[in-house]
Amino acid sequence: MRKSTMFALLCMVGCGGGDNVGPSTDLAGTWSMSLSDMNSGDYSCYTNIPIQLTLSQTGTTFGGSQTGGQITCSTPSGIIVDNLIPGPVVNGTLNGSNLSFDFDGPAFHHIGSINGTSMSGTASWTYQSGPVTTLNGSWSAVKQ
Repeated sequence: MRKSTMFALLCMVGCGGGDNVGPSTDLAGTWSMSLSDMNSGDYSCYTNIPIQLTLSQTGTTFGGSQTGGQITCSTPSGIIVDNLIPGPVVNGTLNGSNLSFDFDGPAFHHIGSINGTSMSGTASWTYQSGPVTTLNGSWSAVKQ
């Protein structure tokens, strides 16, 4: 392999490029988010009122606020409907189209990807409605 080809190849691998945030990766704005298939043993939960996210972005980081929404859970004791507490969106990071963020802190963690005006992924919530339980499931959001 010629030296110039080797240099070009090494530069493509080591000179960045994988962390680029292109013009199609725009998280800033208002999003309508839903949760589904949030499960943990005896609990099965979903949002019946979407969570509204208002996000701002600076390069590869983002944050903002969420309105709370409402979650419904089937439990061994019956159906529980809880209003989620509004709060901050924190720890938002973006790497290409991959993203992660939390509500308030790591107890309400989300990972996923963005594609234009929609994003989706998986969520892991340490949730208390009665006993503390960890719910794992899916989330999706559409830009308003």
